[in-house]
Amino acid sequence: MGDDGSHRLLVVPCALVVLVLVLMVTACSAVRDEAGAGGSAGKEWPAETAATQPAEGRVAEPVVTEDGRMIQPAGHTGIWFETEPDDPLEKLVYESQRFVGQPVALEPIGERALLPQWEDMPDPCHPEVIRRMEELGFGTSVDDVGHGYAHCSGIGSYGFGANSEIIAFEWGFVGSIEEFANHSAVRDSHFHGFSSVSEGDMADILGCIGVFDTPSMGYPYTSMYMNGTGVGTCSEAFSSLQIAINVNGGNVDV
Repeated sequence: MGDDGSHRLLVVPCALVVLVLVLMVTACSAVRDEAGAGGSAGKEWPAETAATQPAEGRVAEPVVTEDGRMIQPAGHTGIWFETEPDDPLEKLVYESQRFVGQPVALEPIGERALLPQWEDMPDPCHPEVIRRMEELGFGTSVDDVGHGYAHCSGIGSYGFGANSEIIAFEWGFVGSIEEFANHSAVRDSHFHGFSSVSEGDMADILGCIGVFDTPSMGYPYTSMYMNGTGVGTCSEAFSSLQIAINVNGGNVDV
């Protein structure tokens, strides 16, 4: 049956709708209890050692130098911070780097797919992925499988007082970015190997969509960030996309 794209406006991923409601309810009270204002609790990165070469197609684990810099390891591409930044979202990217080099084998969504052609789509909601997100301070994870996509979402709060910020985003795979973005996708804003969709029906609703192509998996990896207005910028989408990739071990294209 033909599709003029209009049904996509009616089936905006449920996880994002849930997160909007959660943001409205918890924006004043949700606080990360372990990170505190510094946002750096729980760091247990390895001490400085000789860098090791990753297995083919894998990413090496990061090495922390004696002066506290975390060096971007072999095989990792994208956003990287050697030292802890001040911006709450960038700080979360930095903290997620602890999982780089520890890949998670994602299982296909299988019979949960709405149509057979998507049964081999990877499930981004692997229990270990969710556990790692929780370690970073995220809760309210929602497993959302719909028409040509499989997504997860989460919400967290970082810092105290005027420096606190609610962070919420959705990440996962889509059958094709063009179909997901209501056939109006225009790739732009190439950044650290990522591209984005910042205009068109779905981007107007969800905000900028960060995209990382995964040739071996066959499904683009996407992320959408939500701020207080529910619409995120491309910079925020890229950062949240990097968090999701790091939590998967630094490479989802294996």
